[in-house]
Amino acid sequence: AILHLNKSQVNGRIADDTKFTVFTSKTAINGMFSRVEPEIPGEGQVWDLSELYTSGVVYVRSAGGEQFVWVDQNLMKDSEKVDGEGYYWFTAENEATTQQYLADGTITLDAAGKATLANTYATDIQTGALKMSKGAQVVFALPGYCTSLKLALYRASGTDWGQVYVSQDSLEWINLKNLTSDKVSLTLKSTNYIDLTLEDMANAEYRYVKIEQANGNSPTYLSGISITSLVKEPVSGIESLQADESTEGEGYDLAGRRKALKSGVVLKKNKKVIYK
Repeated sequence: AILHLNKSQVNGRIADDTKFTVFTSKTAINGMFSRVEPEIPGEGQVWDLSELYTSGVVYVRSAGGEQFVWVDQNLMKDSEKVDGEGYYWFTAENEATTQQYLADGTITLDAAGKATLANTYATDIQTGALKMSKGAQVVFALPGYCTSLKLALYRASGTDWGQVYVSQDSLEWINLKNLTSDKVSLTLKSTNYIDLTLEDMANAEYRYVKIEQANGNSPTYLSGISITSLVKEPVSGIESLQADESTEGEGYDLAGRRKALKSGVVLKKNKKVIYK
């Protein structure tokens, strides 16, 4: 499909960084555009499509300016520390990396010291994990809008697994899941994998996740976590923008919700695929 932009009502040169609303969030769009016509808005300018499929807008940018694409990025993006399922594991061997996340504010533990890094315990699952005793809070700060959230939790005894909250600004919190009362099937002395991803998560613009252990005499251990968020990344030297009508994959609709798409989009930089 080709995106035709009508410039007949435009007099003269379009100013850089001008924004055009092409679609609204209620517009249904199936697949992605293979190209834009006209090819450029004006001499020395390019179309910025970075928000077309999430917000329905197109920008006019200087050809020498910085361009962006939306990327679904793992919060713990150090590939050596993240497994094939996207989990970062709080283990003794990863402690130095965990300490760095604590230092740069990616992870924040409550000031009262109820959440700590577990030292040597009976099992490898507990050792190095984030230990959450009664009153503990652990907050994760994301660089973009949360698109998926998965937890790996462990408890040796007790019944109170804690609660999970999300927020746009870290001031007002929404209870995403009460792990004790919301009928989550959890097993003691085992690693429990919990997927808390919502279909419209990116649209809700959550940028903070909080795990809280409000009650219970025995601790909950956060053994691992997988968080992804939708972020803008600058790119330059894009060689081509193309769509393959024969493929299927996941993408985002105009409201930022994850959807199955009938065609995929590939941006190529120096003949290498950088985003799909």
